[in-house]
Amino acid sequence: MRFFIETTFKLSLKSGSGFDSMEHMKIKFLAVLFLSIFLVSCNEDLITETEFGPNSITLSGVVSKSFEATTYAGSIDDYSGLSFNLSMHPKGCDSFEEQFSLRKFSTSLPEIGLYNIDDGLSLGGNEFKASYMFNDSISFLNDSLYVMVSGTVKITESSVLKYEGHFNLSGYKLEFPIDSANVLNIVGEFSVVPENF
Repeated sequence: MRFFIETTFKLSLKSGSGFDSMEHMKIKFLAVLFLSIFLVSCNEDLITETEFGPNSITLSGVVSKSFEATTYAGSIDDYSGLSFNLSMHPKGCDSFEEQFSLRKFSTSLPEIGLYNIDDGLSLGGNEFKASYMFNDSISFLNDSLYVMVSGTVKITESSVLKYEGHFNLSGYKLEFPIDSANVLNIVGEFSVVPENF
């Protein structure tokens, strides 16, 4: 995580880098947005875990593994507004070590349906935003944050009693410039009771 923050600030302070002011603004906005998604998702006091059925993730590409997940889902109200947030991390693992986050800016529980992943900068719209973070050191110097840029989320059940669905996503490591070889694919499913709706 520290690498991600330092890189972002170095880019924003660097002069003559070829980035115009609009690019600087986009980079800063993306950095703040995904950092807030990660930090809010890690606050497990805000969201209570109540799982039903399968909650699992399979990763392929630059990282290859599968795991059963601990899943949290709920309404979050932060600086960017009210949103639905779903967070998953390996069972028995601290959410600061590895975490998948799915977020949709909405004042209500997202309904049954098929949704796209949005890699844009808008805070509204009908799409989900998603990221995956893992850390392979205690010092957080080797954090890797992947931002999902394509794929779909399918919600198959949507009520205050049960929220269920699956996703199939692809994204890149958040670094500048983007290395198109660093692709991460994520397939997963969730079944959980959403909180605060």
